[in-house]
Amino acid sequence: MIKMGKWISRRKFLRSGVVLTMLTTVMIVSLLHSHGLVGGPGDEGRVAGRMKHLPEKGLRTGVREDDGLEDAPGNDVDVGHRRVPRRRSRGGGRGRGGGVAAGGGGIGGGGVVMGMQRKLEQQESPAYSVGGDAGERGEEHIPQKGMDYSNSEERKRIAEDDAERILALRRQEDDEDEGYPGYYDLTERRELEERMEKKRERVRKRKKQFGNIVPQDHGDDAKQMKREEIKPKKSKGAQPMKYQADVELPGANGKPVQIPSELQSEADDLFIINSFNLMASDMIGINRSLPDVRPKQCLYKQYSSALPNTSVIIVFHNEAWSALLRTVHSVINRTPRQYLSEIILVDDASIHAHLGHQLDSYVAKLPVPVHVERMGVRSGLIRARMRGALVAQGQVLTFLDSHCEASHGWLEPLLARIAEDRSNVVTPVIDVINAQNLAYEADNQTPAIGVFDWSLTFRWQSIQRRDLPLLKHDPTHPIPSPTMAGGLFAIDRSYFIETGMYDSGFEIWGAENLEISFKTWMCGGRIEILPCSHVGHIFRKHAPYSNTLTDFISYNNKRLAEVWLDGYKEFFYFMYPSAIKVNAGNYTDRVELRDRLGCRSFQWYLENVFPEGGWPGRNKLYGEVRHTATNWCLDTGGRTTPITEPMVAHRCDNNVNQIWMYTEEQEIKHSSLCLDYDVTTMTLTLMGCHQMGGNQLWDYVSETGEIKNRARDCLDLEVDDDDDSFTLTVQECDGRTSQRSWQLNMKEWDFKKHSR
Repeated sequence: MIKMGKWISRRKFLRSGVVLTMLTTVMIVSLLHSHGLVGGPGDEGRVAGRMKHLPEKGLRTGVREDDGLEDAPGNDVDVGHRRVPRRRSRGGGRGRGGGVAAGGGGIGGGGVVMGMQRKLEQQESPAYSVGGDAGERGEEHIPQKGMDYSNSEERKRIAEDDAERILALRRQEDDEDEGYPGYYDLTERRELEERMEKKRERVRKRKKQFGNIVPQDHGDDAKQMKREEIKPKKSKGAQPMKYQADVELPGANGKPVQIPSELQSEADDLFIINSFNLMASDMIGINRSLPDVRPKQCLYKQYSSALPNTSVIIVFHNEAWSALLRTVHSVINRTPRQYLSEIILVDDASIHAHLGHQLDSYVAKLPVPVHVERMGVRSGLIRARMRGALVAQGQVLTFLDSHCEASHGWLEPLLARIAEDRSNVVTPVIDVINAQNLAYEADNQTPAIGVFDWSLTFRWQSIQRRDLPLLKHDPTHPIPSPTMAGGLFAIDRSYFIETGMYDSGFEIWGAENLEISFKTWMCGGRIEILPCSHVGHIFRKHAPYSNTLTDFISYNNKRLAEVWLDGYKEFFYFMYPSAIKVNAGNYTDRVELRDRLGCRSFQWYLENVFPEGGWPGRNKLYGEVRHTATNWCLDTGGRTTPITEPMVAHRCDNNVNQIWMYTEEQEIKHSSLCLDYDVTTMTLTLMGCHQMGGNQLWDYVSETGEIKNRARDCLDLEVDDDDDSFTLTVQECDGRTSQRSWQLNMKEWDFKKHSR
């Protein structure tokens, strides 16, 4: 016994009273056998390793004393695929296995038979117990039907069975602590261990790949693992002031306004005043409700509470009362008060009575500071904005037109981006407010970016292909834009002043947006469009006022070209020779400003900011596309926007509409528009360049005079009925003269001659 105890200690099997009790029982039985009190060794009562010979039900076992459980509902163990309640034994010792042995001393109590109870379904027998006072201190043991308990070998088998079941149940409890189900069949246990190990291996691999993950709860057959989902919470940052939206009035939630038929004639007459539906505007409330049109990811963005504040500057001239007030109220209603320093209204010499004292009285009652600055004489948008910037107190200047509607969460993204870098000049996504019915038409597609053409006119264009992955990965990512529209943007106030604001020599409006775009990019800043900021704008086809300076656009464009285009101004003059004769005044102060700021060259701008533009560059040829058999040339017809009508050719006359660029991507382009093949009509159209090849790819074969598309069909001419023009088509190449008479009279731009 002593040697056995030492052996147990060395092997570290002394874990519980249950194990010792089992060993004690086996030794006692062996001692009885040696004295002839039990059957011989040949008896078939020996049950080494019988794990499946379980009684069908009624097995009771003890639990650890510190569990504090006694017949508690749900505290069952699963034995042989059936539920068995855990109970505290009524007898025995107080050790870890306490209560499992009946009778006397020793660790866990010392009877011959452990304190276990067996009940059989088919027999009711008097209690059977071994050891003194077993009925009082141990568990009752009911013999199985048909067994002869007078045989001592039967007693031995029962004792060994009970000991083995106790060990299995103890293992089962440990397994449950480890997360295993309560099965203790050896085969099932091995299978279960294999499944659990595979499960752990999957978890380790997924952790290595994805970080912190959790398994889905699918029991033993759990096969799916997923990333631990942390649901983002909507931002609860600074909130705008509460207001009562005009949800019952026409146009609520940005819907179009329907003019009654009997009032349509009057509405048409009023349209001329402001170049939009004035009657519809007056029907809409000044607190119109709008849908939240931001990408859903924007709702979860968190912004610092320490963002800079802003002065919102709105210039107006004879603006409609309802449109102006709706602009002001949309800013107040959807801007957190802590970020709104003031609103500055700059009146550029309006003559409408309601924009005088009536406006002063109205804005004096508003819940935020609103100041009205009045220009003594008509000065134009550019000078009026500079007046507002000079009197503003906010850290950031936010410029809006006077017929806008700020949308939900419009300001915070602008301020946050400027707070990151004061040289960021940012604009919202500009949604369309329909001039006919005042519907708020959100731009739910990928936002367009600002570009410009050879006439130095601002254009919208699809986002550049190289920037598409940014938005695919994160729809809220700022979008770099070569230029901006100029009507709506935010800029750090000190940065705006340090970089020379606008050119004070500009007249009225025009080119100021391109000047600030070139200056920002070339002098170290960035122009960006922020998808999480949306502002609606009424786009008018015509300005509702006249100007005394009839050619102010050409005047401004020439000043822009002379200061910022370097040698590329010669290409501008080549395309628009009429600009050469325009007197642009003195602009030496702007040239000196550029030198003082240490700005880069315009060539750098074209190569790094706007390489997709249709300006001369390396591997870009410019000139005419001539059909030598007829001496007719490919002609845009004066179109500057995409068209679906078939392209035509006109007599070659060296005008700007017949100047094309042939790029290394094999595009034939005019400014930012490319020659495109319509497969349904087999004709050519002029569409926005997408840099994707496809129907905009043209291979010029100089040896044969052919221009072939991707399908290797040939460009051809068809004579129109009036013989004044030819329609361009694409036909199967067959060697006819009309297909083999094309010539690209083009050359590369001389960089040495035109560099700064």
